[in-house]
Amino acid sequence: MFRPALACSLFAAAVAAGAGAEPVPLKGHTGTLSCVAFAPGGKVLASGAKDGTAIVWDVAKREPL
Repeated sequence: MFRPALACSLFAAAVAAGAGAEPVPLKGHTGTLSCVAFAPGGKVLASGAKDGTAIVWDVAKREPL
């Protein structure tokens, strides 16, 4: 069974590990995470949630652009 909260935590940990830093959750959506995609080069990430929001993230800073 797919558990969005667990998937989001694992995803955030993977992003942080790839950047050589401690895992830090990416906070911004209030609904269930439904999709994520990295831009070529891996410096920008886009995420979408069932709350109708889409966020474009700076991966290194771990904050929305």
